[in-house]
Order: sequence, then C-alpha cells, then structure tokens
Amino acid sequence: MASPNHQHSGFTFIEIVATVVILGLLATPLLIGQFQVISRLMPASSMLERLFFVENALVEQLGLLATKKDSKESKPVEKTLTQPDMKIKSEFVELKAKSIADKSTLKNFKNVQLVKAHATWTFAGVEQRETLVTFAYKVTPTGEGTP
Repeated sequence: MASPNHQHSGFTFIEIVATVVILGLLATPLLIGQFQVISRLMPASSMLERLFFVENALVEQLGLLATKKDSKESKPVEKTLTQPDMKIKSEFVELKAKSIADKSTLKNFKNVQLVKAHATWTFAGVEQRETLVTFAYKVTPTGEGTP
C-alpha cells in the first residue's frame, strides 16, 4: 500500500503546458513585429545598395569630364550589372542659358556641366527608376569660365 505522504519534486504536465501556452501568447506579438521590420528593411537595403552603384557611375562620369577637353566629346556611358540586376546610364547635359534662372549664379560660370546618372531595375515585379544629379565645374588652365 502506498503512503499518501509522498513528496514529489518537479512540475506536473498541466503546469508545463500552461507555461508553454503563456510564453507563446507573449512571444507572438514580438515575432510579428520583428517580421514586419525585416520585411520593410529588405526593400530599403536593396535600394541603398543600388544607389551606391548609381553614385559610383556618377563619379566615373565626373572622372571622364576631367580627362576630356570638351564635354561634347563625352558620350553617355551605359552599364548593365548582374549583381544586383540593374542598368545604369550616366551622361552630361548641357546647361543652356535659357534654362538657368536669371538670379542664379550659375549664369556666371561657362564650364558648369550637369551630370546625371539614371538607373532602372525590377523589384517585386515592378520597374523601379532612380536618378542622381550633380553639377560639375571643369577648371581650364587659362582660368576661362570663372566669374
């Protein structure tokens, strides 16, 4: 005959199940929030990576400007990257006196060039486009073009 005064150490099965259920209820909102943050972070990370490549193309085009005597000699540079999959086109754009505002100090400079880098890629089945623009001033040996 078993004595009724047994002292058992440990938890019962019901206590363990109840603890697991409570932990699951508490952890679910945390995991959902974490998945939402990760799903928003991935497109932003991809966009940032691609912008670095576009900026690099812009810098390369500026390097071409430094080596050419006349920006009219420069033709658009097109690149197709496989990792990440995208197309980049960088080019010089002539600034016409008509397109510059009367009060702008850009009218005082003759050797200012507008440099653009365009990128296109597909993300989640939708074509994405981004353009970076900068001004470049080409210094001539004679100082021509300065105000």
